[in-house]
Amino acid sequence: MTKPIEIEASPQWGLKNEFQIELVMESDWHVGSGTGRPGNVDRLVIRDQDKFPFVPAKTVTGIWRDACELVALGLDDGNSNGSWLQLVKTVFGSQPSLVRESDRDELESGPTPAGLKITPARLSESLRTTLCQNHLSSFRQALTFVKPGIAIDPDSGSAKKDFLRFEEMARGGMRLTATCSLDLPVERIDRHAVSALLLAGARLVKHLGGKRRRGAGRCTLNVGNPKQFLDVVNWLETNNPNQNSHSTDESNAEQPLGNSKRPGQWFKVELKLELKTPLAIVTRTLGNVAETLDFVPGTYLLPFVTKLLKKIGFDPHPAFAGGELMVLPATPVVHNQRGLPVPFALSKDKLADDFEPEKVINRFKESASEQQMKPYREGFISDTTEKILPSFEKTHRSLLTHNVVEDQRQRPTEEVGGVYSREAIAAGTILRTELRFTQNILDELNKKENDWWKRLEETCRLGVSSKDDYGEVQVCVVSEPRFVTRTIPISEDTLTVWLVSDVLLRDAALRPTTDVCDLAQALERNLTGVTLKVQKPPMDQLITSLIRTRRIESWQTKWGLPRPSLVALAAGSCVQFAVTGTITADQLAQIEASGIGERRGEGYGQVRFNDPLLTSRLNDWKPVPDPKPEGGEEKKNDPGNGEPPKLVPKDDPDFAFFKQLETVVWQEAIERAALHLANEESNRKKVLGIKIKCSTDGKPESEPSLSQLGSLRAVIRKVQHHSEKTLIRDWVEHLRKTPNRKDKWPDGALKKVEGLIDDAHEAIWKVIESSAGKLPPVCTVDGETRLKEFLWPYALQTVVEAVLRAHKRDCEPRKGDTGYGA
Repeated sequence: MTKPIEIEASPQWGLKNEFQIELVMESDWHVGSGTGRPGNVDRLVIRDQDKFPFVPAKTVTGIWRDACELVALGLDDGNSNGSWLQLVKTVFGSQPSLVRESDRDELESGPTPAGLKITPARLSESLRTTLCQNHLSSFRQALTFVKPGIAIDPDSGSAKKDFLRFEEMARGGMRLTATCSLDLPVERIDRHAVSALLLAGARLVKHLGGKRRRGAGRCTLNVGNPKQFLDVVNWLETNNPNQNSHSTDESNAEQPLGNSKRPGQWFKVELKLELKTPLAIVTRTLGNVAETLDFVPGTYLLPFVTKLLKKIGFDPHPAFAGGELMVLPATPVVHNQRGLPVPFALSKDKLADDFEPEKVINRFKESASEQQMKPYREGFISDTTEKILPSFEKTHRSLLTHNVVEDQRQRPTEEVGGVYSREAIAAGTILRTELRFTQNILDELNKKENDWWKRLEETCRLGVSSKDDYGEVQVCVVSEPRFVTRTIPISEDTLTVWLVSDVLLRDAALRPTTDVCDLAQALERNLTGVTLKVQKPPMDQLITSLIRTRRIESWQTKWGLPRPSLVALAAGSCVQFAVTGTITADQLAQIEASGIGERRGEGYGQVRFNDPLLTSRLNDWKPVPDPKPEGGEEKKNDPGNGEPPKLVPKDDPDFAFFKQLETVVWQEAIERAALHLANEESNRKKVLGIKIKCSTDGKPESEPSLSQLGSLRAVIRKVQHHSEKTLIRDWVEHLRKTPNRKDKWPDGALKKVEGLIDDAHEAIWKVIESSAGKLPPVCTVDGETRLKEFLWPYALQTVVEAVLRAHKRDCEPRKGDTGYGA
């Protein structure tokens, strides 16, 4: 059950930093995914990872913002640059696509980031939990329905030809909830003004989604306690948004850590990132499609870690800059481990599955066979073990379509952005990363707080468009601080290097470089008395170096301008160096832990040396065994398995909607059963006793006559309740007293009609069960009793009308028939 929004009592009322909103859909609604099913449905409703309809956060934000702008415009007496409209910009962020060249202040100060962050509005937890039960699959399907539509020709006023379309609609009555958070500069913004603006704007939200001006999408946005709304109105009548001049004292007793680079043992804390919503890390834009990286760079995790460490009084900036504290890139989990980028030196048979034994080769040690080989260019593998092939996974991505609506035309236009698609790492993906640090950093953190790493367990927002539909991540701590260890094999004359993250290097002229010789020099600076040179391949078909580059683009959010591009050696690149001098395992372990190159605090510069995957032939390696699931034995996702179905109680806030779903499911089951009954003449005879005989001229003839059946249909349609079944009984009694009409009915037919309205009301349900089998399930308390009583008239009319319609159709001669039964 959704908790009510907490608002402090007047005059100290106001929304908390984190609160929930409730969206009640009062009519059928459509928020489209931008796709359809060819030949079936033209427009589909957008669904989440659990296949339930939802309202994207962009839609909620846009509708709410429009309402708040209307409130602000009224409070500013129509002044388009008033203080309330400026407050809207502070809460919802500026709109760079609408900034005019005359707005110099906006252009000079840069875009304003949104202070309000909203998650997508999803079905309430009680609904999701109940509908996930296996026996309620038909209820999940009933959440939506297909609605036909046409286009009207403006000249003729009639339907256009070839303009029939079908749109999927979500049913009205759904209750959706979303979580909002406010991150505003407290020293400059009056919180009461922000709360009043949001609460007043929520009252003006009446419709959302497609066709909202034609009856669809009617809704109510509930924020806060409705009883306190009068306090909001009274406050708005006498106040303006105050730009308070006081500032908070942000000084603290933090002692910055020096840049001392004391060598020593490295430690790590492993973190798990569970994506609650899709996560977009834009790497490039093609047309109107923004592509994403398949991992999360440490740069995006840096602000999150910095914020949490500052809460315990530790300033991590010097440690990050000095390379003593690092956040590694977050990569997908492979075989219950943090995935490593697949080495580019590996290739596979083009027709083989990924990492299939005897189909994968190491180009450093094995030449390409006669079959066509395909190099690996993306994906992640588990940690390697001698003679065991690692597991391989690719990051699952999703593609979502959005649009930017122009306020005046109220439709997407090219001037403000139009329709665009955003690729993202799919919701539900599990990523892992490491927070890596030296001994002196660990000592400093332990002085600040015991179990400080538990502070890292929090929900954060990452990536692009994180204020709405993207980037909600739950961070969990997998392990407490422990040593960074790995056994590194040593070769006297060869050093094999595998880049497990992007590496940023500069040459002698301090220019960014991707030259393998500069990589050798960067390693030599950490290996005293050692010289490295790219090894020459012993055979023509072997290689000793496979380097790819990555261009990294980033964005300055505050100014809305691009940062300088970074050119890096891409993760997965591999090189074999010829070694002159002596290399020790301790030296290599220190480099693996600390990394090389620039911006190591953001996870750049991670390397691996002499990995067995690159120093061995792979043709005799075995497949990796299946992993044990994390957290013990895997639980079967089977709600209600071996247990009685859970029924929704009457005090559940979604009880009314569950009743609506039950009614829809039962009505559809009744219609299917009625069609099945009417399909065969023998079934029609069992239900009503009617039959078809051959007339003297060989044509089919109904018994009783069609006029008598029409009279029966007219009487059945009048029955709207159990108490009105006497209408049918009186009609039968009157028929029996009229010989010229009674004789037209077959023997026993009128008795069968009376049998359908027996006192127990069970006859019609037995008829339906005889055709459809078991009646549909129910999900509410006393649901079956209530539905049988409420839908009794509907079941009676549907069955009788289906039988009579099919009977009449069979009585009509078909083209080419010479007689009944011919």
